[in-house]
Amino acid sequence: TTNFWQFTTMGVPAFYRWLSEKFPKIVMDILERRVSVVNGEPTPLDLTEPNPNGQEYDNLYIDMNGLIHPCSHPEDREAPTTEAEMYTNVTKYLDRLFAAVRPRRLVYLAIDGVAPRAKMNQQRSRRFRAAIDAKEKSKMLKEVLQEMEDLGMGSGQEEKAVWDSNVITPGTEFMYRLSLFVWFYILDRMNKHAAWRNIIVIFSDANEPGEGEHKIMQYIRTQRSLEGYDPNQSHILHGLDADLIMLALATHEPHFTILRELVLPPRRGGDSNQRTMDIQKQMMAEQIKSEQIAAAALCNPEDEWVYAKPLQAVGISILRDYLMNEFKCFRLPGYLPFVYDFERVIDDFVFMCFFVGNDFLPHLPSLDIRDGAIDFLIELYKQLLPSLGGYITSPGGKVNLREVDVLLGRVGEIEDEVFKRRRVANEQEENRQRRGHGNPQHVRLTEKERATRDQAVVEHAMKNDRIVEAGSSKQEALDGKRARLLATIEGEGSAVGVSLSNTRTPAPSPAPSAVSAPDDESDAELFPSSGDANNTACAANNTACAANNTACAANNTACAANN
Repeated sequence: TTNFWQFTTMGVPAFYRWLSEKFPKIVMDILERRVSVVNGEPTPLDLTEPNPNGQEYDNLYIDMNGLIHPCSHPEDREAPTTEAEMYTNVTKYLDRLFAAVRPRRLVYLAIDGVAPRAKMNQQRSRRFRAAIDAKEKSKMLKEVLQEMEDLGMGSGQEEKAVWDSNVITPGTEFMYRLSLFVWFYILDRMNKHAAWRNIIVIFSDANEPGEGEHKIMQYIRTQRSLEGYDPNQSHILHGLDADLIMLALATHEPHFTILRELVLPPRRGGDSNQRTMDIQKQMMAEQIKSEQIAAAALCNPEDEWVYAKPLQAVGISILRDYLMNEFKCFRLPGYLPFVYDFERVIDDFVFMCFFVGNDFLPHLPSLDIRDGAIDFLIELYKQLLPSLGGYITSPGGKVNLREVDVLLGRVGEIEDEVFKRRRVANEQEENRQRRGHGNPQHVRLTEKERATRDQAVVEHAMKNDRIVEAGSSKQEALDGKRARLLATIEGEGSAVGVSLSNTRTPAPSPAPSAVSAPDDESDAELFPSSGDANNTACAANNTACAANNTACAANNTACAANN
């Protein structure tokens, strides 16, 4: 057996999106009260009042590295100019989180200490790459400035010293000074703010080994083992990492919540940051209206960035209810040959999620969340558990390798098919990009899309009784003329991205570039009498016959007769 809890830090791409889409009720919006100015006087918040969300929390845990990075080198605004400003930004965000949660018993602040060796390897490669990129960027900037000077243009700019984010590492002077600043911040709040006086504050800085979330979870497990521990106390942990959800499930606490910022995927022609600001402004407007504060403004407009992203809560207790319902088949009489234990099922679920992503271990190449890997593992687990004779994990974080071997054996059976389908999908995507590369203004249609489009045109024509029954002599004549006309349009239209095909007859041989004028009234029944299909066909004819004015005029005459 192998202890797997040492690998509980997980960076799982797309995991949170999958979770929120499959179990949508776990996500809740957080209502925040903010310092306002009324008649020119700031109105401080009384944080001893009940939480405006109607939910009281006992313990607040904050993974400080999730604050230090965005406060020191933000991506959506101008970076701080001094380290003192960085430290102040961290404390401002701490004030926001404290005001939003209003803990009643404990605040635990944890900064990442020395990480395990496996994590170090991953960090080393990432930081070396960041350092090389920064060096190349600085070199390129120097060359551009020197070239401008040589041409007598005068750059008018001086190269600014680039702040290296790699200093956010245990043992650096930056982290030492930041720890001192946070210590004085805690003392100041406990002496001057009533909400801080009656709670316990624990600060674990970078001198204590282990990552921040690991130290927080170790503290919770230690408290659970003490005599007199209150199992009904509520916990809330702030952080954006998807692995925090797994860690929260692994604690088996019935009242646990993950606090995180709302992160929206960027949309076409839009900005995700703007969307989050719009949502926050809407929430603020509703708050101001409910409190009937007509003239309210931020105490300091420069601190607007602190509230740029609204907060959301992920209810782990609701997720546990979802999972209990997901595995409800295990509760059926006689379904399992051993005793059903939901907490053991939770441990198995956490372990299976390791297969799709982990900071320390590479994920299985055949399992991707976007392809439904977790859903597949859940269904496979339901099928195999009765025949395994026991759970795949044991109390204390032990892995039963015999049961895991059976599970992975079934996963291996579908690997070849997964790789084949993935290769076909990649080839189709490459072909699509290759077809659209020549004309970026128009993406060419695939064969499937083209057939679907043409079938829609034919169905629209049949609804208007413009196509006669197949098999008649008149239909055969129409098919022949329609094939020749569409073949000509296909040849001319390919140059501009127009692609029409005959869905009723095989593809004909290439035809001349000019289109012959219709010689009888039967050509009038090639297209619908009215509607979008008629307009599309007429427009295609006009484009194809641009070089032949006589043929275009004849076609327009025929189309007018149709109309």
